[in-house]
This record gives sequence, structure tokens and C-alpha cells, in this order.
Amino acid sequence: MTFLFPERLAIRYAGIVLAVAGVVSAVGLFKRAVLPPNALPGLFIGLGLAVLGALSWLGGAAWGARRGMHALMAVVVLGILGRLVIYSATLVYVAIGTGVSLAWTGGALAGSSMIFIVLEVLYALRALGGGAGTGARTP
Repeated sequence: MTFLFPERLAIRYAGIVLAVAGVVSAVGLFKRAVLPPNALPGLFIGLGLAVLGALSWLGGAAWGARRGMHALMAVVVLGILGRLVIYSATLVYVAIGTGVSLAWTGGALAGSSMIFIVLEVLYALRALGGGAGTGARTP
């Protein structure tokens, strides 16, 4: 299996993740007057965790892609498990130990994670040479 410059591609997708996070943060700050109390910290906690998860996955996938399919799959599986643990622990902490809105934290975490997972899948397809626009044929 041929990998097409996974490091350069990961930097491009990391830039897209950061741009999306910047836009969502700006909209949240701009609309903070209409948000419920304690919603903005929840938005930033959920968005921040999703950004960290996406960036760490992209970095790990770029590292694993150069080392072969087994390393790449190990990074993917460990990334999924790591996110589950960290996201769950954060939501439990927010629910029990803070006054931050759990609904906004969970909503921001789920929504931004879905957007970033789409970017991660696109990255994986392009890095493996099978994504749209690569000219690769499907069997």
C-alpha cells in the first residue's frame, strides 16, 4: 500500500481543523449575549477537547502511515479508545464537579467531533491514495 506524503497532508488537515474551531469560537463569542448562562465555557470545553482529539489523531496517523498498515491501524484503534476515555471522564467531571452546562459541553463535543471525524476520514483516504481526486480506481 502506498502512502502519499502523510505529513504534509496532515498539516493541511490540521489547518482546516483549527480554522473550523476558530470560526466556531468566534461565533460563540459573538453570540454570547443570546446563549444561556454557563453555555460558553461548555462550548469551549467541548470544542477544545474535540480539537485536541482531531489534532492528535492526525499526528498519530501521519506517524503510523509511514510505518505501515499495522501501525496505522494501531493508532486508529488507540485513538478511538483514548477519546472515549477522555471524553467520558470530562463529561462526568462537568456533570458532577462544575456549574458548566453539560448539554452545551456534550453538544459541542459531539458536534465538533463529527465534523472532525469527517476530516479525519478524508485525510485517511487521501493519505492512502484512495480518496476523491486522487485518480485511484476502486476494485
